[in-house]
Amino acid sequence: MAHLVGTILIVMAVLMVAPLVVLAAQSTLIGALTTRARNRAIANSAAFIAEIERYREQHGAYPASLFSIWGDYKPSIVGIDRYHYEPSGDAYNVIFKEPSLDFGIRRYVVYNPRDAQRVTLHEQDRLLLDEAGLDADNAGLTVVQALHQPHWKVFLFLS
Repeated sequence: MAHLVGTILIVMAVLMVAPLVVLAAQSTLIGALTTRARNRAIANSAAFIAEIERYREQHGAYPASLFSIWGDYKPSIVGIDRYHYEPSGDAYNVIFKEPSLDFGIRRYVVYNPRDAQRVTLHEQDRLLLDEAGLDADNAGLTVVQALHQPHWKVFLFLS
């Protein structure tokens, strides 16, 4: 009987501790894997950014739009479909949505050659708000982190 009780206590302890060990390992691994995937997606964007800059040299301005059905410049990262381009003042943003297991947080990684990145929550924000209004509208809902790669930042939005 004592042996059975001892076995039950060991099984209960394992069932209680194992999920905590798995959660700790998962949190550590996911952070490292996310950073590695982001760095690879940023490195893989170099040809796309070079072509945008080449276009400006040839035409005297950045493209008005690069919207297309098929993306020719691929991040080659599972969970990141494609890069998005948008003009931004006298520069542009290259954006990709980073996969995240953080509940309630959306992550967008943004390149801007002038370090003037801006990501808004809603389309109408850009239509209805001025620059100060855009900054105020995102205050408290956005965390911006500069990356070690020049001109890249991560925007974290609470959803």
